[in-house]
Amino acid sequence: VTTHVLTFEKIWNHPDNIAHPNGEVKLNVKYTDGSSEEITLTEGDNWKTSITVPVTKSIVSVEEVTELSDYTPSYQISDEGTYATVINNYSKVEKQDITVTKRWSDEGSHAPIQVVLLQSIDGGEAVIKDTQVLSSENNWTYTWKAETISEYENGTEHKYSYAVREVNTPAGYSSSISYEFKKDAIEATI
Repeated sequence: VTTHVLTFEKIWNHPDNIAHPNGEVKLNVKYTDGSSEEITLTEGDNWKTSITVPVTKSIVSVEEVTELSDYTPSYQISDEGTYATVINNYSKVEKQDITVTKRWSDEGSHAPIQVVLLQSIDGGEAVIKDTQVLSSENNWTYTWKAETISEYENGTEHKYSYAVREVNTPAGYSSSISYEFKKDAIEATI
């Protein structure tokens, strides 16, 4: 036997309601003989292709060249180096900025206040994720950047929810909170 077959396969791991990208995926493959080449997998070929090579040539490494948003690749190569599998795990993470602003009902000088960002995952117990101080120095505003709203991990979606609370409401004042939900941001006013 002077030749053998090397097989390359792409597996999509995503929730049922998410379609995988169409078209093609390019892989950079390195071999035991020091050579390398680009292999293309297409949806039309069910994301699988095989090539016949000399028996002395096997797969050393494979890397996906095509960048796919919302997917994270992982790689498996058989012990014999004849079968390479690229698994694309859906890993979309949706993020939003969360801004809190303190609005005083009267004019004048006010002492700084503390606010906390509470986070709950999948409806679980809310825990303090962060604490910040609002004062005249930061115009009574703070923004938590790119907080995770939802993410997919190993085919499971996790939903995150947030709340903002004033910790040390000054004597003589009461605290109320209103939220405005925008496409890319949540704004809380205390």
